[in-house]
Amino acid sequence: MPLSIVDGCHVRVACDGCGHASAELCAKRELAAAARVSAVPKFLEAGWHHDHGSHRSARAETESERSGTGRWYCPRCARKTHL
Repeated sequence: MPLSIVDGCHVRVACDGCGHASAELCAKRELAAAARVSAVPKFLEAGWHHDHGSHRSARAETESERSGTGRWYCPRCARKTHL
Protein backbone atom coordinates (compact mmCIF):
# COMPACT_ATOMS: atom_id res chain seq x y z
CA MET A 1 0.00 0.00 0.00
CA PRO A 2 1.54 3.34 -1.04
CA LEU A 3 0.43 5.31 2.03
CA SER A 4 -0.07 3.22 5.13
CA ILE A 5 -1.41 4.05 8.58
CA VAL A 6 1.01 3.08 11.37
CA ASP A 7 -0.11 2.72 14.99
CA GLY A 8 -3.39 4.45 14.22
CA CYS A 9 -1.93 7.95 14.12
CA HIS A 10 0.98 8.05 11.68
CA VAL A 11 0.93 7.96 7.89
CA ARG A 12 3.97 6.35 6.30
CA VAL A 13 5.06 6.46 2.67
CA ALA A 14 7.78 4.26 1.18
CA CYS A 15 9.73 4.88 -2.03
CA ASP A 16 8.83 2.61 -4.96
CA GLY A 17 12.08 3.55 -6.71
CA CYS A 18 14.77 2.61 -4.20
CA GLY A 19 12.63 0.80 -1.65
CA HIS A 20 14.79 2.09 1.19
CA ALA A 21 13.61 5.65 1.76
CA SER A 22 10.47 6.30 3.79
CA ALA A 23 8.82 9.22 5.54
CA GLU A 24 6.27 9.39 8.31
CA LEU A 25 3.73 12.03 9.30
CA CYS A 26 1.72 12.30 12.53
CA ALA A 27 -2.00 12.52 11.79
CA LYS A 28 -2.91 13.92 15.24
CA ARG A 29 -6.06 11.93 15.99
CA GLU A 30 -7.57 12.12 12.51
CA LEU A 31 -9.56 9.26 11.03
CA ALA A 32 -7.52 7.03 8.70
CA ALA A 33 -9.20 8.26 5.50
CA ALA A 34 -8.82 11.92 6.46
CA ALA A 35 -5.21 11.36 7.53
CA ARG A 36 -4.30 9.87 4.15
CA VAL A 37 -5.93 12.75 2.26
CA SER A 38 -4.24 15.43 4.35
CA ALA A 39 -0.85 13.67 4.16
CA VAL A 40 -0.64 13.75 0.34
CA PRO A 41 0.02 17.51 -0.03
CA LYS A 42 2.49 17.45 2.86
CA PHE A 43 4.56 14.68 1.27
CA LEU A 44 4.45 16.53 -2.07
CA GLU A 45 5.69 19.74 -0.40
CA ALA A 46 8.57 17.76 1.13
CA GLY A 47 9.76 16.75 -2.35
CA TRP A 48 8.12 13.35 -2.74
CA HIS A 49 6.71 12.57 -6.20
CA HIS A 50 3.33 10.86 -6.58
CA ASP A 51 2.64 8.88 -9.75
CA HIS A 52 -1.04 8.07 -9.47
CA GLY A 53 -1.15 6.21 -12.80
CA SER A 54 -3.67 6.59 -15.59
CA HIS A 55 -7.37 5.90 -15.18
CA ARG A 56 -10.31 5.61 -17.54
CA SER A 57 -12.44 8.20 -15.78
CA ALA A 58 -11.57 11.65 -14.52
CA ARG A 59 -13.35 10.85 -11.26
CA ALA A 60 -11.14 7.79 -10.59
CA GLU A 61 -8.02 9.80 -11.43
CA THR A 62 -9.00 12.59 -9.04
CA GLU A 63 -9.71 10.08 -6.27
CA SER A 64 -6.34 8.42 -6.82
CA GLU A 65 -4.52 11.77 -6.62
CA ARG A 66 -6.37 12.73 -3.45
CA SER A 67 -6.06 9.41 -1.59
CA GLY A 68 -2.42 8.78 -2.48
CA THR A 69 -2.85 5.48 -4.28
CA GLY A 70 -0.24 4.67 -6.90
CA ARG A 71 3.54 4.90 -6.79
CA TRP A 72 5.55 7.25 -4.55
CA TYR A 73 9.17 8.27 -5.09
CA CYS A 74 11.49 9.84 -2.53
CA PRO A 75 13.05 13.23 -3.39
CA ARG A 76 16.29 11.56 -4.54
CA CYS A 77 14.52 9.11 -6.87
CA ALA A 78 12.09 11.82 -8.04
CA ARG A 79 15.04 13.68 -9.58
CA LYS A 80 15.73 10.73 -11.87
CA THR A 81 14.11 11.25 -15.26
CA HIS A 82 13.54 7.59 -16.12
CA LEU A 83 10.94 6.89 -13.38
